[in-house]
Amino acid sequence: MSKPDIPPNTKLIVTSRVYWELDAASEVWHCLKTTGVCNNAEIVFVKQRNKLIRGLFAVVFDGDSREAVRRIRSYLLKHPWIMKYSQRIIPVELVTVNFDEVINFVKENSKRINEEASWMIRVSRHNADISKTQIIEKVAPLITKGRVDLKNPEWIINIECILKTFAVAIIRKEELIRRKELKKHLKGKLLEDD
Repeated sequence: MSKPDIPPNTKLIVTSRVYWELDAASEVWHCLKTTGVCNNAEIVFVKQRNKLIRGLFAVVFDGDSREAVRRIRSYLLKHPWIMKYSQRIIPVELVTVNFDEVINFVKENSKRINEEASWMIRVSRHNADISKTQIIEKVAPLITKGRVDLKNPEWIINIECILKTFAVAIIRKEELIRRKELKKHLKGKLLEDD
């Protein structure tokens, strides 16, 4: 079995504006340090052969990825202008090259989703050959509670496919930080201040 294309102890995947990866990494490192999540995060740029996969990097640190994202979100809601180059900050709970491990992780951890909750499967591919449909068809039957909501789910089964590696998390929708949502928040804040 091949080794993962990102470190096995990756806690965050960050997508950024292409060619602004270093600036985005600086933003994320600042957020981690300022919020007290960690002082020594390692930024890992993802490569395919000897070329960088643009607009993508992994972040390694000790601690809980979902808690880290909650703290970063809270900080960014007060300082949304900080997130200028990062597009998404995504928690990771499992890194594997074995799809059976993804299946087992989802089976075990989908228990977080209760009967009344809504959920969706979000698959992002980064130079990966596997199809989104193939993944969704294998993962969806594993979630036996709640209902599907593709517009406004309470829970997201997030699967990042990076080359031959899967980075997976089952997260609440607010544990996925998106720059465009922060921009809306900033605009709303500016209007309130007028």
